[in-house]
Amino acid sequence: MYFQRFFNKRSVAAVATLFLFSACTKIDKTSLGSSLIPPIDSVHTKDTLFNVITSMIPDVDTIFVGKGDMHALGLVNDPVAGTVDAQVNLQLKPKAFPFGFGAVRDSLQLDSIVLGVNWQSTWGRTDQPITVRVREITSENFRFDSLYRNIANFEPYGPELGSAVVSPKDFERVDTLKHYNEVVSNQLRIKLDNSLGNRFLKQFDTLTGGIHVWDTAYKSHTAFDKAFRGFNIHVTGGNAIMNVMLPDAATRLAIYFKHLSKDPTTGAVKIKDTAVSYFEFNSNLSASSNYVKRTLTPAVQQAIANTATPDTIVYMMTSPSGARTEIEIPGLNNLRNVLVHRAELVLDQVPGDATADGYLTPGNLFLSAYSYDSSRIIGIPGGDAEFNIQGIANPLAFGGFPFLNADATTPNTYKYTFNLSRYVQHIVTQKDSSFKLVLTAPYRQVIHPYLNSIAMVSISGLNPYNYPAVGRVALYGGTHSSPRRMRLRIIYSIL
Repeated sequence: MYFQRFFNKRSVAAVATLFLFSACTKIDKTSLGSSLIPPIDSVHTKDTLFNVITSMIPDVDTIFVGKGDMHALGLVNDPVAGTVDAQVNLQLKPKAFPFGFGAVRDSLQLDSIVLGVNWQSTWGRTDQPITVRVREITSENFRFDSLYRNIANFEPYGPELGSAVVSPKDFERVDTLKHYNEVVSNQLRIKLDNSLGNRFLKQFDTLTGGIHVWDTAYKSHTAFDKAFRGFNIHVTGGNAIMNVMLPDAATRLAIYFKHLSKDPTTGAVKIKDTAVSYFEFNSNLSASSNYVKRTLTPAVQQAIANTATPDTIVYMMTSPSGARTEIEIPGLNNLRNVLVHRAELVLDQVPGDATADGYLTPGNLFLSAYSYDSSRIIGIPGGDAEFNIQGIANPLAFGGFPFLNADATTPNTYKYTFNLSRYVQHIVTQKDSSFKLVLTAPYRQVIHPYLNSIAMVSISGLNPYNYPAVGRVALYGGTHSSPRRMRLRIIYSIL
């Protein structure tokens, strides 16, 4: 419930200014900038809370994952937000064309063929095995000169080429293949069927009888594309998403083989040497895409679909999520004659949101504003979020990063804060209008930095705000009965 208090600045007895307060005060503590904020004495420096209204709405936040960006690979079954199926499609090619294995193909004998993918980190359970499967891409629509959104898949796929049951906790272990002078770490390895290895070693080879045959798969990269389009990597077991990088030395197709020779006298076959040839990811000539599919729980679907009623719980999922949360703060335009020391939007995680014992951790959040006049999303008016070519110039000061709640009554839960001090002060002193705020958990997001700006800016600059599909959190909405519902806290002095 809101109520007004009136203030006469000449009268100490009437110390409530033209405020629209919420009924509950002084239940929060701020940790950011506390050394610069005067102590709250309830006479000269006060604090108060404003209730907010939160609503999840549908949003089109499909994403492009660039060839040099982190890719999501895995399967998560989350009881709160739903399932996430993240698949990686990629091409691996010889370093140069035309290409050959350096010997007459009839003298080559395959040992094995292994697909490796560079592993960076894991979100989810690292103590459960993950089943990784590889299929052949046969679609001609998978091209090296195209960039794909996360909704693109290339079904139907060809037959399964191989699979592996892996443990993410073992990826940092160094593997050594001494016969091939190869040392490997941070690599997801899947042994593929030998029939595929023989296709690469013999069927596609450019050497026949020691003479170059130029009309083969290894003539050029376009000829190779026609012979083999690429790999689809997907997961059917486990409960985690692995972050993998394609343009890395550990992402490669390794073909291990022997070079045989015959004794000219006896005709006996012997091993002349062992060798390995690598096919690698070429950012200019290799195709790639990151298919990410979400299947939301009924609770999340209902929250998104029910736009007529405020949501008591909002679910923030890293893009692609299909939703965003809009926040309204009634009464801000009624503020009068105060000096704002600190205004922060406070967001608390719902303790019962089943974070899988800490494995499904929250992502980073971003707060912007919506302009009805221009029908576009803009930076928070007043300049609380500062921008440069790197994206947000003051990310720590502005906020949006999860930190563990220090309150013993809610252990193992996270809290977010956003600094809105300039925004609120401008409403007081400049008589600016308040805006509807927009909460997202973006991978990359482009907005207009200011109300009247023509140009647009990436909030994440050169680096993504989150990795694709990694991170989610259930937050108290503004109309929840809990005192930890989403709220705006203001510390101020009366002028």
